[in-house]
Amino acid sequence: MRLRLLSGALLGALALILPPASASAAVGRDFYGVIPINTLQPSDIDGMGQAKVGTLRIIFHWPVIEPSQGSYDWSQTDVVVGQAARNGIEVLPFVYGTPGWVGVDCHGLSESDCERVPPLDSEGAREAWKSFLKAAAQRYGPGGAFWQENPSVPNVPITQWQIWNEPSSPTYWAPEPSSKGYAKLVELSDAAISEVDQGAKIILAGLFGTPQGDAGSRNVMWKYIGRLYKVKGFKKHFNALAIHPYSPNIQGIEFQLDKALQKIKKNNDNNVGIWISEIGWGSDPPTADKPLIKGPEGQAKLLQKSFGFLRKHRQKWNIEGLIWYSWQDPTGTPQTGCAFCGSSGLFEEDGTKKPAYDAYVGITGGS
Repeated sequence: MRLRLLSGALLGALALILPPASASAAVGRDFYGVIPINTLQPSDIDGMGQAKVGTLRIIFHWPVIEPSQGSYDWSQTDVVVGQAARNGIEVLPFVYGTPGWVGVDCHGLSESDCERVPPLDSEGAREAWKSFLKAAAQRYGPGGAFWQENPSVPNVPITQWQIWNEPSSPTYWAPEPSSKGYAKLVELSDAAISEVDQGAKIILAGLFGTPQGDAGSRNVMWKYIGRLYKVKGFKKHFNALAIHPYSPNIQGIEFQLDKALQKIKKNNDNNVGIWISEIGWGSDPPTADKPLIKGPEGQAKLLQKSFGFLRKHRQKWNIEGLIWYSWQDPTGTPQTGCAFCGSSGLFEEDGTKKPAYDAYVGITGGS
């Protein structure tokens, strides 16, 4: 069974105010993170360093990194991992996507959408996934090839790996979500990464609260977690679960965390950590039909309130990290089906900082 960090004593009464700046010392820098939407340049990561970003959550996109079997292109990840290390930032990769050469059943999906189909159809697909994970850990884990090839880069190895993204949603898991299928993917991932780094931590994919827009559907976050725990032996293959508790308000975030904690306690897994691997709001002008869009000042206010609230009560839910979505507004067309994503950044598309950036660095102590 994997080692897990013990949770501390529960903190006191709930509060929605931001703790004083000195309270930031109560958590490590790696507690606060961001996720980018756009392709990162070294200058972007330097800016994150100035902002005292502690964790950079990025995609390790399997179809891009291994476009043909056994042929790896680490060029982009090398740049990001190296520049993050130079800025004292830890990288949290979420490993996602199935390349076409794996040969899974696409269930009638287009070639690009077929990457949502997990590599579970055959022994060959499963072994290909494990080989990719081992190659990634061998390159970026402790003592990995990247650090040996670049001795001038500060040694900040990847020690935590997030497996897939939002598998409870058909947007990321095709042809339809399967908790048993995802549990199998986690088991395979644990076996592969542990073979390279026995101390590595496995983080479950972030789960959106209501991925199909209905709190009564079978794939709401807490029901999906409950089904995962029913898979025999599943608990021993991961160290932390992750949620994406998007909500118009703080009360909705608290509700989702409590629902997740109920499942954790019911399954006697009280030492497991929780990552908030995505949280955010948009800065576009708010409208009644888009509850995650709050305007520039509203976005900043909710960043400040949510970060203060989650930090203050992190021990209640054993929160290990908090990732803001996103660093900068996307260039080009925003993500389909995500109304707030196009204005979710701390910066405008042209690089102009928003009030939310000032709120973020006011918490992290950045400049």
